[in-house]
Amino acid sequence: MALSAPASADEDLAPFGFLWAFAVLHHQVAYGAARASALDTGLTLAALAVMVLPASPLLAILAAFHVATVVQHLPAVYNHWYVSGLVSLTLLLAWLAAWWRVRGGGGMERSLAETFAPPARWCLLLLYPISGFHKLNADFFDPAVSCASVLYQSLRAGVPGLPDWPVMGPISIGFTILVELGVPVLLLLPRTRRIGVCIAILFHVTMALAGYPRFSAAGIALLVFFLPRMPLPGPALRIGAVAILLAVSKLAPDHRSTLFMWATLGLCGVLFVLTLMPSRTGADGSPAMSLRPALPAILGPVLILLSGSAPYLGLGTHRALGMYSNLRTEGGRSNHFLLPASLQIFSYQRDLVQVLQSSAPQLAPLAEQGRVIPWTELRARLTEMTPPTGPGVSVTYLRGGKRYDIGSAADDSLLALPVSRLHLKFLRYRAVEPTGPRRCTV
Repeated sequence: MALSAPASADEDLAPFGFLWAFAVLHHQVAYGAARASALDTGLTLAALAVMVLPASPLLAILAAFHVATVVQHLPAVYNHWYVSGLVSLTLLLAWLAAWWRVRGGGGMERSLAETFAPPARWCLLLLYPISGFHKLNADFFDPAVSCASVLYQSLRAGVPGLPDWPVMGPISIGFTILVELGVPVLLLLPRTRRIGVCIAILFHVTMALAGYPRFSAAGIALLVFFLPRMPLPGPALRIGAVAILLAVSKLAPDHRSTLFMWATLGLCGVLFVLTLMPSRTGADGSPAMSLRPALPAILGPVLILLSGSAPYLGLGTHRALGMYSNLRTEGGRSNHFLLPASLQIFSYQRDLVQVLQSSAPQLAPLAEQGRVIPWTELRARLTEMTPPTGPGVSVTYLRGGKRYDIGSAADDSLLALPVSRLHLKFLRYRAVEPTGPRRCTV
């Protein structure tokens, strides 16, 4: 039941592996995807195996299944799961680079840790400020519509007794901005690194209590790379944790989400305590921390940066790390304080259409809510719901002030369906309000 000897994050990936496998398993169980497909089944089994034995070969298998599963489920992938997939891509590429470096010799575990730790740090260092930068917009700073106010109300539902004062909206807005833009700075400076980790953990506790424990589980796993020492639960504890999670998931499926949430909070608490413990690494308690990612593992952080930049380039807004940010860049207008829509290189977001009615139930919410989507997104959605045979999908929409009544989308020359598989999976957009403030959405 004891903890194994602690090791530096650059020397041992086992603590990260255990926490990362738990985060993956948490997602699979929470979204009912544990056995949704052959890849999902493989991912779930790999996560269970890594929790018991977080060794480098199993970590590579987990990463491979994770990347394949995310690609399979695109575009129906949430922001945190997409970013987690990019972290696993980074892990897989780091494993290949480490394997090539040793080529059958010893030291694979250490080589993998040295190769993966720097880009893993960059994944987290980019995630926080990108999300915070998106929130520097007029609607996020408006307490009446701000996602910070919405999330605070979700937190009140999870933590009864929190005040419902009008001032809590502005406080939530300021707290969110300070954490997401300030924590990366604290993590980069050796003397403030522990403070940054503590604040980040408390932030993830808040997010978990507000109803988003999957994001918190992934976040604390990456925070391990900013700690000088991190012990790994002993084999008995790891096997016991897996046995409990499996038993509750099987015998009490209605309570498994609650169990995983409390387990996430428990891991946050353990990590918080370990962060406060004195270190032997030096006077300031912070070890040397490498931020020089090796090729090809740098691809993961680069893709995270590109995903976060996409709205300002005129590319996809879905999975752009703009979750709960109130950000709007569509239709030639931007609510961002610093980046106007005129900077967009690509024109996809400027051509908006409003669906008036359709025979497809998937398009009904757009017609009912009066929201608009880019023309390219309408083509993608129609491609997903248009069968190759049988009756076609009808749709009526407004584009550029002109009404179009389409009896069969599959046969319409202007829609020119289908779009490419690459388009379907990666070039996707959210629906937005045609006028007025940007409401809070994922």
